[in-house]
Amino acid sequence: MLDAANSLMEKAKSKGVRVLLPEDVVIANMFAADANSAFEKFAASIVAIAEKLVELSNKKVMTIVRGGDTVAAVKKVGFASIMRHVSTGDGSSLELLEGKALPGILALDDV
Repeated sequence: MLDAANSLMEKAKSKGVRVLLPEDVVIANMFAADANSAFEKFAASIVAIAEKLVELSNKKVMTIVRGGDTVAAVKKVGFASIMRHVSTGDGSSLELLEGKALPGILALDDV
């Protein structure tokens, strides 16, 4: 997938878009729940992304945060209140924002 990643990075660069990549890693002696592990630069990625979200929210752009882990991270650093939309839902929350009719909502009309 290295070629695909490099291609995406080049596209972003040509459009003047900065891609935020994780700065922190987990180092482990094996791939298992009970592995000996350590964090390097722990939480650096959360801080970098949170700072970017604050910067964007100050520019009056729409900031949407979705997905359980992402929502938890934004809440943990105290930035959920400045987001336009925070949802633990997946694609359906984005479809709702697009104005698409959702089956669950349509079913309520029949009640």
